[in-house]
Formats: sequence, structure tokens, C-alpha cells
Amino acid sequence: MPYTTMLVGMNTLHIAPLNKLSLTIKIVIGGGTAGITLAVRLAQNTSTSVAIIEAGAFYEVDNGNYSVLPGLYAASPFYATTEDFQRQPLADWGLVTTAQTGALNRKIHYAQGKTLSGSSALNAMAYHRGTSGSYARWAKMVGDDSYSFPNLLPYFQKSCKFSPPDDAKRQTPNATVKFVPSAFDAAGGPLEVSYSNWVDPALTWFERAWVAIGLPINAKGFNSGSLNGTSWIPSTINPSTGERSSSESSFLQRSIEVDNIFLEEYSIPVLADLPGVGQNLQDQPIFGLSQGIDIPVQGRLLQEPEALEQFLQNASGPFSSLNGLIAFEKVPPRLRMNISQPALDSLRKLPDDWPEVEYLASTTAAPDGSSIGLLSAALSAPLSRGSVTIASSDISVPPVIDLGWYTDPTQADAQVAVAAFKRLREAITTVSDITTTPELNPGPSVEEDEDVLTYIQNTTIPLYHAGGTCAMGRRNDTGAVVDAQARVYGVQGLRVVDMSAVPFVPPGHPQSTAYMLAEKIADAIQVGN
Repeated sequence: MPYTTMLVGMNTLHIAPLNKLSLTIKIVIGGGTAGITLAVRLAQNTSTSVAIIEAGAFYEVDNGNYSVLPGLYAASPFYATTEDFQRQPLADWGLVTTAQTGALNRKIHYAQGKTLSGSSALNAMAYHRGTSGSYARWAKMVGDDSYSFPNLLPYFQKSCKFSPPDDAKRQTPNATVKFVPSAFDAAGGPLEVSYSNWVDPALTWFERAWVAIGLPINAKGFNSGSLNGTSWIPSTINPSTGERSSSESSFLQRSIEVDNIFLEEYSIPVLADLPGVGQNLQDQPIFGLSQGIDIPVQGRLLQEPEALEQFLQNASGPFSSLNGLIAFEKVPPRLRMNISQPALDSLRKLPDDWPEVEYLASTTAAPDGSSIGLLSAALSAPLSRGSVTIASSDISVPPVIDLGWYTDPTQADAQVAVAAFKRLREAITTVSDITTTPELNPGPSVEEDEDVLTYIQNTTIPLYHAGGTCAMGRRNDTGAVVDAQARVYGVQGLRVVDMSAVPFVPPGHPQSTAYMLAEKIADAIQVGN
């Protein structure tokens, strides 16, 4: 049998016995979402030994319940996006961007997982797939039809151990889940993908709000190549335990052994000068409004004794859940009229089924215990691009990160953002039965488009969906870094398999694409491509 060795802190993790006759050794640098998935799949080949080098260790130990329990996700202190965020060096790289001109020169803390599982140990666990048109665009850009959605679907399915909603635990009949069973495969796994065992009561009202402004329930859900309207989405949560399912807890944890070792550092020479490296950074900025509401919300209910009892007894209740309701659309015609023609021309280049805006709903508890509803919008088709480069040959010096928010030449992102914010205000007015205060942020005085944009730029935070900085493309594309098999141009035996390798970030939440890409490239390696 082969084995996988993971260099983690001062530990080596073996997931199968060493075969001393093994002739093939693969080294995976980074035990993140795609890295662990790729390594475990490669190790299933009995003629291959795999080593993963990871800077972090186990998030279950180093970040505890903040990462393990979905309900405590938002309470993790290092998610603050300001420069003075509370550092957590055992789980987060502590990256801070340059001053962002599109965000009124603010510097943004950009949390990224420094731990086994990478950012699948830190993310909001949302699981859905992009649109058929977005993957068709990917296939066209790289000249490989295997990246079309029908051809990718088996790789999406391969990772997922899907569980339909447990209505007895959810106990929320007015949060009906719609999905197509054939979007998943009973043989898939080991990543747990399920509908949460509890629903924040406020979200059922916000579902009504999205529908009221013209975002109907999507009858197929968001895992069949369509993103329009409203849907309850699954999360990477183990329904049996109510805990996060990550690449480490699903793919790796079942079979590792730990031995002490000693690590050494090695310098790596530059073998190819590829101008696309670090360029083409695409990120999805998010912003929103807040409003007082008069119903109990998750942040308050977590403080109740029965919340812990629910979790411990049957893996349900507010500790077991995180959001789960999102919606998508292109800016509707009456607001589209306010977008400039150059911006519209740029947006028109995207596939017809690619939504421009994602809407999210969540809640929080104020310091005085009152309930606050949060409606947010994220740009799911941002045209702005940033970069990530080095500042020194010293690896201890952080990279230079420019997210590029709201800097596209036609200002399409800024105009779409203003339109999306107006939609948030339309939505909140449809649930006036539960609102208790005037709009808290930004407040009723912010009305003119210019003031709305200033507010957006001053409050935008990352959705942590960056990608595209080692973009896949054809050999003659000046920005291409890897080919359709994720092989780095000009470097033999080196591949990039994570969200940096995608030519663009598909609409919505990208973790499903990261798992899919790892599955696909693992297969390519196994057959010798």
C-alpha cells in the first residue's frame, strides 16, 4: 500500500502503510480544501506515495468550537476585517491588503486558513454550484469541453455524501427545501453535505422578503447548474453530529496516525517566468444594511440552556446551523436603466445565466440582547481585478494583496452595487411586521446614489472568495499559468490545484468548485495526464 505523509508543525501523518517499492512520490504543498482532497485520492493508487506539506495543524484543537460548531462561526474574533483585528496565528495567516482605493483607502484583513483543511475550516460552509453558462465559459477559455457542467457533474458528485433535510429536526415547515435528487450520487463522499438541522426563525421572514421583490423559490435548488431566484442551500455540515465537515474531517481524519518528526526548510529556484502569476485576482465584495426586528434570533437563542441540550442530544438547535438562505438575480430592468452603457456592455459579455448579485440574510444580537436582521448583497459577477505579489525574497514577509474592489474601468461594479443596495431596501420593507426600528445602518438619511456608494465603499468586506491568480488557460494566452490539467507552463511535474487555478471565480460560493477541481485533476494524474 502507498502512504500519504503530512508535514504538520512537528508531526507526520500517515494515512496508509509505506510501500517501500513504490516508484511514484507526489508532494502536495498545502493541506487545504483541494490539497487534502487531491492527496487522499492520489493515495488510493497503490503505486503512489503522497506527501502533504502544511504550515498549520488541526483546527479542532487550535481554533476549537469556533471552527467546529456552525453556530459559533460568526463569534470567531479574528474574522474582523479591520487592520487591528484580533490575531489567531494558529488558524489564520493574518493577511492584510494594501489600501483599497475602491474602499476609501481602507486596509482589509483577509482571513485565510492556516490549518489542515485550509479555508474549509473557516468558511461559512455554504455548498452550491455555479451556473451551466459559467462552466461553459471556462471550457471555452481553456479549450477543453471537459469543463462544461454536464462533464463536471460527476466530479461535483464524487466528493459529496449528501443527506436530504431532516424535517423532524428542522421543525420549520415554512422553510421548505427544493432540490433535484439526481444532482447528487448515493455513492459520493466522504464530504458531508446536508441541510442544517435548525433554521433561524428570522430567515423564514427574509425568504418571504426575497420572494416579494421578485425572487421566486427555485424549484431545482442551486446544485443543478442554475442560480436564479431564492433557495435554501445545503452546507458542509455532518447531520449526525451537527459539526463542520471539512477536507480534513471528511477526507483525512478517518485514517491518520501521528509520529514526531523534524522539518527542514528548502529554497526553491524560479523555473519559469509567467506574467500571469499573481494577477487576475477576482473577489466578491459584500455589503448590506441592518434593521431591528422583534423575533428571537440565533445569537440570542445560543444563550438559552436548551440550545446546548438540543445539540448534545440530537445534533440540532442553533449550535448546529449557519444561515442557509440565499438568492440570485441580474439587476432588474427598472434599475438597470440607471447603469451606464459602457458598464452594460461589459456585463453583457457574461453568460446569460450568470447572476450579477447574490443576496444573503442573517441575524445578530445587539449588546442589549435585542434582535437585528442583516440583509446583504455580494457582487457575483465582479469585473474588477486585483493582484497578489511578493514584497521580498524572505518568505516571512507577507504578500502584497490588492483586491481591486470597484476599480473596473467602466465602474460597472459600483453601479451594480448601488442597484443591489436598493433591492435590499425594497426587501426589508416587505417584512415590516417584524421590524422594530428605522433602518439602523446606514440609516434613512443615506438616500442619494452618491451617498449610498460612499456607504458601500466604506463598509464593504470580503466574502473570502478570491481566486484566479494562477489562471488556467491556453498556452498562447498571455495571462495563463496552468493548462487544462492544472500543469504549470514551463515547469515539469508541477501543478496548481486550488481556486487560484480557475480562470475566474464562478458565481456564488466556490468551495464546491474547489472540491470538484481536486477530484478532476486527481483523476487526470491517475491516468497519466
